[in-house]
Order: sequence, then structure tokens, then C-alpha cells
Amino acid sequence: TYSGSGSTSNDTLVISGTTFGFRALVVAGGGAGGSGSANAFQSGGGGAGGTRLIYGVGPTATYATIVGRGGIWVDQTGVAGSHPGESGKNSQFSSFVTCTGGGGGGSTEFEPSNGQGGGSGGGGGGSVGEGLDRPGGTPVSGQGNTGGNGKDSITSTQAGGGGGGAGSVGADATASTGGQGGTGVVYDISGSSVTYSAGGNGGVNTNYQTGSGTTTFGGGGHYNKSGVENGGNGIIIVEVPAHPRSLSLT
Repeated sequence: TYSGSGSTSNDTLVISGTTFGFRALVVAGGGAGGSGSANAFQSGGGGAGGTRLIYGVGPTATYATIVGRGGIWVDQTGVAGSHPGESGKNSQFSSFVTCTGGGGGGSTEFEPSNGQGGGSGGGGGGSVGEGLDRPGGTPVSGQGNTGGNGKDSITSTQAGGGGGGAGSVGADATASTGGQGGTGVVYDISGSSVTYSAGGNGGVNTNYQTGSGTTTFGGGGHYNKSGVENGGNGIIIVEVPAHPRSLSLT
């Protein structure tokens, strides 16, 4: 089994032993949560990185792999202006499959924005008196799900939508809660059952819900600089029968 995680640098995977069958999990980097002016906190959660489990057959060869990093949250401490979260970077296993990075969460407060599209879409940012709920981002077909809508309000309570996950859509925000990030998916390709590619939770200015932010998850919407706002790094795992084949990196 080959496993690569956490960078945008290229690896070269050498698979030897004539024709081989394989199973591969490819996950892109998750999107970061959004931010608001002076770190206002009702922003959208980041979407999970695009996710594919594939089966295939290939010849003995050298295969390029790229593992995408998670999106970076923009720290607005003491600064006016709002920023959507950075989208995650793509992951690629040679010509077999490319997965798209998760969409960044929507920004909030004075410059609210929609969730960004990606493998799974980011959640929409909360807004103040716009008269519309900012929508979540759209996913790449077959790689993830839509982000939840942010909540617009003229009162003191606005909230961001949850980022989409590989297993389900991100939840819409309500007048009192940020949207929960979409669920991930469970695979045993690493030798044990592991959850990959959940969306980050949306932020809200009355009760904080932490974002996920671990490997392959989307980052959470911000609240008082607590929790994890950066998107999780992607991962590639390739499983090949042990005999008579071999795996190595160059």
C-alpha cells in the first residue's frame, strides 16, 4: 500500500510486476472556512476535498501523484474587510483520476459571499440585512455535495452554512445555529475503517460550533479564533496485491 498526504509536491510511484490490478482512494485538499472583518465569525464552513475510490488495471510503469494541501484561512485580526476561505488544492493519481479541492467557505459581515464551488461546495456566509441567504457552493459531479446556505438577518444573529461533505450536503444555517458540515465517507483501504472528507461547520455569532479541519476535512467557519479554520490536507492511498508486484517512490 502506498499512502501520500499533505503537500502539493509531486511524488513518483513505481509499480513493478507486469500487469497489475489496484484499488485507489484519492482525496483532494479541503476548503478553508471564511472570515469577516476583524474576524467576525458567522462565516461559511469549507467544503471537503473531492473524493473518489477507483478500481483499475495498469502496466508496470512510473506514475505521477500529486496530493493537494488544504485551503488556508485568512486571519483578519484588527483588519477591516472580509475574505472567503481559500479552496483546497487538487489531488491527482496519474491519468486515472483527478479530484478537485473543496470549495472555500463564504465570507461574512460587510462583504458577505457565496460558498465557493469545489469537490464539495463551501457553505454560504452569514449576512446582515441583504434580504437573501447566501447560497452554498456547487460540487463536482461524483466527487462531493453542495454546501449549505448562510443565514441573512437584520438582528444580531447571522450564521454561515455548513460545507458539503463526500457523504451528504452541508446543512443550511438557521437564525440561531451555523449549518453542520456534510458527513464524510468511511473506507477501510488503509487497513482499518477511517472517515474521510467531511465538511466544516458554519460559524455563528451566538454559539460556536467547531470546524473539523483534520486530514481531508473542510475547515470550520470562524468564531473568536477558536477551533480549526484551515482545510485538511488531501490523501492518496493505492493498494496493490503484494505478490509478485512491488511499490516504491522515487
